[in-house]
Amino acid sequence: MISALRQRQPGASLWRIAYWHFMHMLCFLFLVPLYRYRAFGVRNIPDTGPVLLVSNHQSYLDPALVGLGCHRRQFAAL
Repeated sequence: MISALRQRQPGASLWRIAYWHFMHMLCFLFLVPLYRYRAFGVRNIPDTGPVLLVSNHQSYLDPALVGLGCHRRQFAAL
C-alpha cells in the first residue's frame, strides 16, 4: 500500500502524501453532502504526466472543488 501511495506522488514524503489524503477526505465529507458536489469528465484526466487544470474562479472554494475532481492524483493550486 505504501508503494502505491509513493507512485502517485514520486519524491514526496509519506507525511505529505498522508496529509493530502486526510485533507481530501475531509473536504469530501464536508462538500459532497453540503453542496451536492458532482464532477464530470474525471475520466479525461490522465493518471500520469503533467496536467493543467483551469477554472474560472466562481468562489474561494475552487481549489478544493477542483482538487476533489482529480481524486486519483495529488493536486496543487497556485
